[in-house]
Amino acid sequence: MHLDELRLEEREAIFEMAGIAKALEDPTRLEIVIYLLDHKEEVEYADIVKLFTLEQPTVSHHVRILRDARIVRKIQSSYWSQYSFYNDAVRRAMAQHIETLRSLHKVL
Repeated sequence: MHLDELRLEEREAIFEMAGIAKALEDPTRLEIVIYLLDHKEEVEYADIVKLFTLEQPTVSHHVRILRDARIVRKIQSSYWSQYSFYNDAVRRAMAQHIETLRSLHKVL
């Protein structure tokens, strides 16, 4: 592999990481992540909406950002939309991220 190709792949990875970081910079989205961490199974979209005093379209916008960053995925049944982490690796990474943020909050 050429050095220029490696740099291009590294840049693409950096942009993807920045997208994930940006998706997690909002308190509402962090609350959604924490809520999902508290549940082992998929969570109904209606339950996510109930967490907030925000309008449903605003919550939908936040969920969409998490989906676009591949942090959460949508499971559509004939009646309900449910959400869970994109995969187990993402769940573990989000648990570690939240724990790191909580540790930082304690020392600042």
